[in-house]
This record gives sequence, structure tokens and C-alpha cells, in this order.
Amino acid sequence: MKPIDSKRSSHLNLSSIPLELRLLLSCLRAFAGRDEGHRINTLTRMAIDWDVFISLVDRHRTSSPAYRSLNRLAVNNIPEPVLNRLRERFHRNTQQVLAKTAELVRIVKRFEQNHIRILPIKGPVLALLVYDDLGSRHVGDLDIMVPPKSVEMAEDVLVQQGYKRIHPDFHLTPKQHSIYLQNNHHFGYFCQERGIRVELHWRFGSIRYLFPLRFNDLWKDKQTIRIGGSEMATLSPEHTILFLCAHGAGHAWFRLFWLNDIACLMKKRSAINWQSLMLHASRLGIGRMVAEGIVLSNLLLASPLPEPILAFSEKDKGVYRLAGMAFSLMKHPGETSYKPFTKPYYFSKMHTTMLRGDLRYKLIFSVSKIRADYGDWNRIPLPDVLFPFYHLIRPFTWFLRYYVRGSKVYKEGPMGRGKDGAT
Repeated sequence: MKPIDSKRSSHLNLSSIPLELRLLLSCLRAFAGRDEGHRINTLTRMAIDWDVFISLVDRHRTSSPAYRSLNRLAVNNIPEPVLNRLRERFHRNTQQVLAKTAELVRIVKRFEQNHIRILPIKGPVLALLVYDDLGSRHVGDLDIMVPPKSVEMAEDVLVQQGYKRIHPDFHLTPKQHSIYLQNNHHFGYFCQERGIRVELHWRFGSIRYLFPLRFNDLWKDKQTIRIGGSEMATLSPEHTILFLCAHGAGHAWFRLFWLNDIACLMKKRSAINWQSLMLHASRLGIGRMVAEGIVLSNLLLASPLPEPILAFSEKDKGVYRLAGMAFSLMKHPGETSYKPFTKPYYFSKMHTTMLRGDLRYKLIFSVSKIRADYGDWNRIPLPDVLFPFYHLIRPFTWFLRYYVRGSKVYKEGPMGRGKDGAT
């Protein structure tokens, strides 16, 4: 496995990293077992804007590794109010993860009682698989995956358990429901009593061709993990890596805790057969996404770079172009919304377009951006017999949404200001 070298790091212009982000990266490296004590001590004695640092910790969902690294390596250099804010975030995250873990165990049991196969992904299962500690990772929604044919049964179980669908948050006609299942990948639910959100997935990503593994493929190679006194199925180690890389790439690696998952998983699973994994990824058409994730983890978090990843990246120049765009967006001070026709907006679209190198994916992605959106169904209700008209009004609703202030559908950016939901 190759360490970082200056030739590869030049693709990302690492010298442009702001001081606060540099400190956060050092905290993540230390958390993953790298020797960062001297660097963290040096950085914390510099002119750190601690409000900016805290905002980065919040954005990147890294309160646990940031607090633990600073508290262990540079506690005397951190202003007491700053350390208190980090400590409070760390304890709050741990409490929330424990509550969500208990709820996940309860939900899995209900699904099993109704003979529904279920694969919990991300969240508490990933915290245990990667860190052996529930409190070491941020957990937002509880993400569960079921076979497409079981979606309606699974929704009934969630409703019986006190959950209400909030995404989409309106009634779908039969035509809309069918189209939604074809063009989207999850429903979102919220339980008011417990304050917990659940995402019910039937595949990875709205563009089904982006990550072509299906539920049965994942179920066949599943592993079992013991959590909360119960055993539950989840992704195999190899599928976990493929999924983490595809998921992070799909979000242009906007949050560092996704890369931290990869760095820590690589440390824990040092015996991974990378040659076999990359052959599998290449057959699936996701080799570029996997290589981007591992390269970014190497350049930013100092994780090893396996030879098969290096060979793929040197052959496919799109890997470093993707990594450079992701790094630029990672430093962007805003949220995941980018004002249309700005540099970050173009980078985000170009990044998604380049995730796969084949023409078929690019065509499917382009079509996905111009077809009727479920948000249009809610803004302009039409009976199913008139459903084709949604394709005609799409350009007008898009224009109103982003450019006509005061209109019912105006939003600040192409993704609005809604909940990000990243977990």
C-alpha cells in the first residue's frame, strides 16, 4: 500500500486548506490511529477561529472524533468554552445514538415478525462495524433496506409502530406512486413520540444504474452483527466499502465523516482483497467512485492507498478530476444548496455526471434532470389521466422555484433548504 505522495496531492491543492479545516483533518487522522499529536499541538496554538471550527465539526458530523482527539492531545490549548461545546455535542450524540439503536432493534424485530427481509445500513450497524463503539459515529436517520416488492408491507409496519410518512409528505395517486418507486429510492418517516426518522430504501440512489447492486445481491453475501442483544443482518465488509464509496461520491463527499468511515474501516479490515474488490467494482461500473473515495481518504486522512486503487486511478484520469471537484465543494462554506449557474453549482452537477464513464449513465442522468419531479406533483395536483402534462410544465416550475422570489415554490438553490438527512 502506498502512502501519500506530493505528485498525487497536487491534484487537490492541499495548501489551500483553511486552518480550521486543517485542524479537523488532523483530528480525524488522530482518531484513526495516525501520529498527529505534534501537528495538533502546533495548530491549536495558532490563530484558530473556534466558531468556524465548531461550525465545521457540525457540518461534517464529526463531534466525537474532534472532541476525543483534542481532549487527548491538546486539552491545554483549547479554550474551556470551546471544549465544553465539543463535550456537550459528544455526549448528546452518544445519547441520541443509544436511543436510535434501541429503536432500530425494535423495528428489525417487527419486520422479522412480519417475515420481511431487512438490511439496516449506515447508522448504528456501521458504527459497530467500523468503530466497535456506538458513540464514535454520528447517526441521523435510521436507514433500512427491503426488497422492492416488500415496500408497501414495510410501510404498513412502520405506520403501525407510530411512524408517519414525511417524504413525500403528501398523498400519492396510483400513477404517482408507481412512478415514484421507479425514479426514487426511499420514503422518509418520522415518529413524533420518539423523535426519530426512518428512511425506507428499496435500492441505492434514485438513478438505479448508478449503483446496480440489488437487494438480493446484498442479501446473498450479508453478514450478521450482534447489536443491543439481538442479531441482525447487514452488508458484507466488501459491499460496505462499495456502498460507502458510492454513497459519498453521490453526495460529492460534502461531509468528512463519510471519508472517516472509510479510513477507519480500512484500518480495521487490513486484509481486504483489493484486487478482487476492484475487479468487482469495475464489472459493476462503479470503479471510479470507489477509487475516488479511497484516494480522497488517502490524501486527506492519510489512509493507505492499495496498489489496485493506484493502478486504476492512474489509468482513469477521471478519478483525480472527481477528487478535485469534491475537495473544492468540501471547502465551500455553504450548505448542500448551490445557487444555480455558480461555480459550486457547476462542480456539483459535473461531479455527478462523471461518476461513471459510460455514455448510458450520462444519458440516464440527463433525462432524470428534465423529467417531472415529485415536488411538481404536490405544487400542481393533476389527475393521473393528465400526468404527461407534468413533463410540459417542468421548465416553468423549475424557473419559478429558483428565480421568482415570493412565489409559492421559490427556493434558495437547486436542492432547496430542506433537511439534508445524511447519515
